[in-house]
Amino acid sequence: MLIVNHDNDKRKIELEILLSGLKQKKDAVFEYCSDYDPAGYPNMKAMWIIGEEHMGKPTKVFAYIGFPENASKDNPVPGMVLQHGGGGRTFPSWIKEWTDRGYAAIAIANTGYYPVKPGITDFYNPENWTRELRDDDYVLPPDFDNMTTSMESFDKQWMYHAVSQTIIANTILRQLEFVDKDKIGLTGISWGSVIASIAIGYDDRFLFAIPVYGSGYLYESLAWIKDNFNYPGTKEIWEPSHRLNSVKMPVLWLCWTDDSCFSINS
Repeated sequence: MLIVNHDNDKRKIELEILLSGLKQKKDAVFEYCSDYDPAGYPNMKAMWIIGEEHMGKPTKVFAYIGFPENASKDNPVPGMVLQHGGGGRTFPSWIKEWTDRGYAAIAIANTGYYPVKPGITDFYNPENWTRELRDDDYVLPPDFDNMTTSMESFDKQWMYHAVSQTIIANTILRQLEFVDKDKIGLTGISWGSVIASIAIGYDDRFLFAIPVYGSGYLYESLAWIKDNFNYPGTKEIWEPSHRLNSVKMPVLWLCWTDDSCFSINS
């Protein structure tokens, strides 16, 4: 049971304990679900990841994982964790961008969506994804909540689950014998980039990170996302800069000067 505590310092400590403990787990629980393997991508598999609890039950998180044909125990390849942005899904084409370059890559459905049925071919059609889970033992993680739940217990917050999923995905790659556990990176786009910017402050096992568009200091943004990070508790708990002083890995932030969401000053 996660306890709500409105003292921000205590909540930061609670969050650090939860995420640090998750990082220290050597094994992540997951299972392949071959019925949902993405059509047209032969070197890719669908999987369910068991995530943190939500509403008193463990979560099931959908993901795709792909790997280069030459990956093996004798020839381990580097790995990448991919976090999609707002309105996005776990797109196989993004994984292929990395597997074509020699990386194993795992893309997480951080808003809880999974294919509405096996064999979908249009991965960009929102109607081909669902959040209706028929499983009495598990629940889906929270959907994107605009960072409005930061005063709730962590198990109710989308960002807590998204960051947790990032750490778990890192652990999964490190478990696979055909992945070089010392060469795993992290990238995210838009909201996925915000997730990445936070996660690197808690998981120092990543070799490098490439957050695209999202960053820290978004409460000072010149764009509309400033409002999301000025909800009560959000800046105090989720601001990435609180932990950037502990980040030792190289980080490449990419931003566009005319971005209507993430302004360059952040």
